[in-house]
Amino acid sequence: MSLIIDLGNNCKGNIIEYDITRMPHCLISGVAASGKTVVIDSMIVSLIQNYNSDYVKVLLADFNNNEFNVYNNIPHLLHPLITTSNEFIDELDYLIDIINERYVLLRDSGCFNIKEYNQQEEAIPYIVMFIDEISQAFDSDINEDDINNKLNNILVKGRAVGVHIVTSIMCQVVNRIKGFNLSNFNFRIVLPCLNAIQYWDLLEQKIPNIRLNPGEMIIKDCTGEMVKGTSIYYTRKEIISICDKIKY
Repeated sequence: MSLIIDLGNNCKGNIIEYDITRMPHCLISGVAASGKTVVIDSMIVSLIQNYNSDYVKVLLADFNNNEFNVYNNIPHLLHPLITTSNEFIDELDYLIDIINERYVLLRDSGCFNIKEYNQQEEAIPYIVMFIDEISQAFDSDINEDDINNKLNNILVKGRAVGVHIVTSIMCQVVNRIKGFNLSNFNFRIVLPCLNAIQYWDLLEQKIPNIRLNPGEMIIKDCTGEMVKGTSIYYTRKEIISICDKIKY
């Protein structure tokens, strides 16, 4: 069981595919207006087109309330669009409860992970939470450590029970995600940054003369392998049309 999504095109024009369940969590970073939301859109569109709503559910956090509202009526949406920091905290708590409940199911069924469980029992859906610019949650009056502690719980325990997080953040403020959490985002998508140091920090490797143009990205998977590609761009009109056609 997997969640294969299209992330972009490589230098030969071939589609770059990855399995969310193997990421298992993804960090997307770059400067403002570098295309972070474009990448998230391509992931969401790929997911909801490839899998039905019984197989995967999504949670969407959009603190500007103008990026993800096109997905308001898709059947995959687990809860209404998250637009405030208080709603965000509530959903993190909800995911923690789900994770704990699923660990009980694994224990009682003698299964090691969600894949084994779904092969033996009544299948439970994967859950993917997409967060656009998580730094905006940190800018609220919510305690920053509280957010990081809840994130840590999900990032560490979520993989085995099919709960995954994909978040974007500007490269200038990536340190708002505490080190112990940052290390759990083993899958990185790096878009244009301001300087070499920011690229090095995000990729955790010095790459001489690195420079990305708008639309370009470097994908570093959980094994450390890196691929350069260009993101897939969907217009708002195209996304609305795709969502209108999804009935399951």
